[in-house]
Amino acid sequence: MSTRGLENIRRALGKPLTRARRYVLELGSANDAFGHGITELTFEDAQIVIRPGPNEDYLVVDTGPLDPSELDPEYWTEVDLVRDYGWQLSGYLKHVDVFTDGIEDVALVFHFESDEQFSIVLCDTDVAIGRELETFGTDPNKVAPVFRARIAA
Repeated sequence: MSTRGLENIRRALGKPLTRARRYVLELGSANDAFGHGITELTFEDAQIVIRPGPNEDYLVVDTGPLDPSELDPEYWTEVDLVRDYGWQLSGYLKHVDVFTDGIEDVALVFHFESDEQFSIVLCDTDVAIGRELETFGTDPNKVAPVFRARIAA
């Protein structure tokens, strides 16, 4: 199996990241801004949303903005990583590396021309965002993901 909607990432290739917004589940009590949530990335004229699949065992990549009215505000909080955390990457999206646990795609690493990168990782049922694949390093019982494919122009 592969990430559902992986081909949607191609729309963002060669474009700068202009916004990184997350909808975080139980912000402050169970998670910080980088913990379990749904990630909406805006690249110039392309927008993608990365979220867990229905059983939270694979990643789904959709196009267009997320409709926050679908999320119960009692549990979900919007966080703007650029505005609130100064999270800005320079340059254009060069490529995205896809990592698998051997069954499903569980991590996407976004690489920019400036050599900066960030990852969106599914570990257990949590979809987190960070600079590396560090989420997998926290649990010794988890199988480290292995490189499966590169999406490039």
